[in-house]
Amino acid sequence: DKAKTVIRVAAANAMDGKVIQIRASGHADRSGTEKNNLKLSKKRAENVRDALIAEGVTSDYIAIDWFGEVMPVLMTPDNMREVQNRRVEIIFPQ
Repeated sequence: DKAKTVIRVAAANAMDGKVIQIRASGHADRSGTEKNNLKLSKKRAENVRDALIAEGVTSDYIAIDWFGEVMPVLMTPDNMREVQNRRVEIIFPQ
């Protein structure tokens, strides 16, 4: 529910502010393999993109990228779960 609220607010802000580009960057924690974490981070970014579109943001305005486990918020040992590293950052580039 919290994530849906964040996406709803981001979409509303983008449309109200006439933002023409949004970047959704997916990330993962260090549990699992690097290959799997890359896939997970991509899926997270795609899910956010789809949710933004469902909220009315034009798909042409949304770019996604994904980084797997290489850009953690909290540095952890390999194979350690960390919920804060499982995220999508929504950015309005200027």
